[in-house]
Amino acid sequence: MTPFEAKDAGTMAEANMRKMGIDWVTFEGRRMPYRSKEKAAHYRLIVAAKRAKLEQNPGVRDRGLDLNPDERPIEEAGFQAARALLDRVIAHGCVLDYGWVDRDGVKVATVRGPIPVALVLAQVSGSVAHIPRINMPEVGPDAIRVVGFALEEYVINALP
Repeated sequence: MTPFEAKDAGTMAEANMRKMGIDWVTFEGRRMPYRSKEKAAHYRLIVAAKRAKLEQNPGVRDRGLDLNPDERPIEEAGFQAARALLDRVIAHGCVLDYGWVDRDGVKVATVRGPIPVALVLAQVSGSVAHIPRINMPEVGPDAIRVVGFALEEYVINALP
């Protein structure tokens, strides 16, 4: 399934779930909440699937996908994208509470004030040319969660 086909399938599945009045999915017979605010089982399943796909296809990260802009290490490109998101959020009204810290392998920053969701979605969709694209963005008024190209995770939490 191509990324576009997967996105379309997910959109259709979400519409069906709304019609059925459910907010959960199953995998291997196990029910799990869908799109919870915590990094729940569904999120971990998606990350594991992406990691497995990259492990099974080792050349996919570098083969003509422009995942390594300006010849930087792939991890640096992911951090640059996360840092640019944080800078953009701060530039549009949020106040930095504390910068990037490592929490169990996830880089976390915290701001005060609601995250400008539409602005962040425009940025992660690639409409801002100088920002590298990122994997699996989850954007809401209280948090942004993204995965860099080396599958490292970044979270920007928003406090009231």
